Amino acid sequence: MEEKKSGLDKAIAVFGVGLSAFGILLAIWFLFLFNGMIDSVHQAGIEQADAVISVLQNTRIVVNSTAESVDSFAEFAGDAYITMQSSADVMADMSGAVSGLAGAVGAIPYMPAEVSGSLYSTASDMDTAAVSMQETAGSMEGVANETLSASLGINAIEEDVGKGIANLEKTKKELDAMHLTAKTGLFLGTGLLVMLFALNGLSFYRQLRG
Repeated sequence: MEEKKSGLDKAIAVFGVGLSAFGILLAIWFLFLFNGMIDSVHQAGIEQADAVISVLQNTRIVVNSTAESVDSFAEFAGDAYITMQSSADVMADMSGAVSGLAGAVGAIPYMPAEVSGSLYSTASDMDTAAVSMQETAGSMEGVANETLSASLGINAIEEDVGKGIANLEKTKKELDAMHLTAKTGLFLGTGLLVMLFALNGLSFYRQLRG
């Protein structure tokens, strides 16, 4: 009876040693498997973030270029408005001066009426030109205001793009931290399993030798 018990104990011990060795190998296999999976997921996340960042950076370049063009045009429209408005004021003043001259010439005795009439006609043409200039100046002012509004909208888009890039950079750092945490946990967990299986196998081995 004792011999049968001794044989059964040895069989259990051999099975325990074999199971412990298999457990160690399985733990190491899972280590390589999950380590590769963690690296793959991390790499895929980083590559996707980098791809989106690249698109946003290119978008920011285009937006910056557009903003510069719009700002330049807004400045041009503003300058054109000021110039046209000043020209209209000058033309209106000249029209008044010519009208005054026409009145003075018309008051001269024996002065042909055609002379003053011609001056009055010139003054009228100047008034028409001044009104046209003022209308053009008003149009340029409207263009300048619309362009400035567009510039503000473009600047808002540029700011949103910058925030998007900053958020993605933050996400990359978070992915790196998660990657490090996962790998640390994996190696520690695997090490603990290997140690437990090794101690268990050692116990069965001692039982087998005893």
